[in-house]
Amino acid sequence: MSRNFLKRLSWSHIVDIIAAAKQTLHIVQPGIDEEMAEAVINAVKQNGISVFICIDSREDVIRNGFGEEKGITGLLEHPKIQVREYAGNQISFLLADGQGCILFPESRIFSAEPSGPNAINIDAALAVRLLAKFFLTETKEQKEVLKTLLQKAEEEKDMVIQNALNDANSEQPPISQSFNQESFKIVQQSLQSNPPLEPNLQRQIKTYTAKIQFVEMKFSGINLKTRVINIPESALPIENSALKSALLANMKLFQNIDENDAFSILKDLKAREQQLRDDYLIPVSCREKKSIIKIEEKEAFKNRLQKIKDEIEKLNETLPEM
Repeated sequence: MSRNFLKRLSWSHIVDIIAAAKQTLHIVQPGIDEEMAEAVINAVKQNGISVFICIDSREDVIRNGFGEEKGITGLLEHPKIQVREYAGNQISFLLADGQGCILFPESRIFSAEPSGPNAINIDAALAVRLLAKFFLTETKEQKEVLKTLLQKAEEEKDMVIQNALNDANSEQPPISQSFNQESFKIVQQSLQSNPPLEPNLQRQIKTYTAKIQFVEMKFSGINLKTRVINIPESALPIENSALKSALLANMKLFQNIDENDAFSILKDLKAREQQLRDDYLIPVSCREKKSIIKIEEKEAFKNRLQKIKDEIEKLNETLPEM
């Protein structure tokens, strides 16, 4: 089989292809979701590329999980992104600077780790035909892309034919296997005992899994005014040894912390820790001390948390003097 003809692309691979575009990006899909739209917009901001997108914006397409309204509206706001539509289209492909793949996307999301091939490499000749079918060719960017691809197609034509001949005459076995009815019987039994989730529910669960994450944040040791030390028996002003051993005596390690201005930084840290929780974390009532955070806010949360941790490290150095 020709090298790189079939590909296995995860969502991160697709994001990398989009981010690597230097001049043009072409995307054709039934719909486009918010995550892919954000990746495209970031590529425009970072590389100044021209983007051409063709989707099916009908209501039933969005309701069936292929794309989101937010994804479309985000693209329409950018002047360097040309959005077209084709009702009924179920073809998907992605080209970055004229190179890319035919895609087979899942409803709403791409699998994080696809178990097998989910893309077919596009040669230059096929790229020309696809672009000519879906996009206007009179723009400057499109003319340059087609000119480059036509030259490449001319150079590749002998290789394309040779690859087809090699695949047709190959003695390598196909990647598919004979259907195993015995294994399928086991699958049937498992499905009967534990029926699969309905498609819509399954999609919702995967969607939320991709958007949120569990967080457990502990912040301890800040309440110095509650710190106590045990008083040894020898220090107790009591003569009776039996009474001394029976007493559990302790005293506060620090006195008058609330009145000491030097310790105001501790109150500030505690307040900032609580504000960090309020701004980013949502408590989960069914899991003690657990919270959830939106994936899109995770980096901002980590940055603020790191600043607090850095200040604690500095504070630990000066605390003995305080």
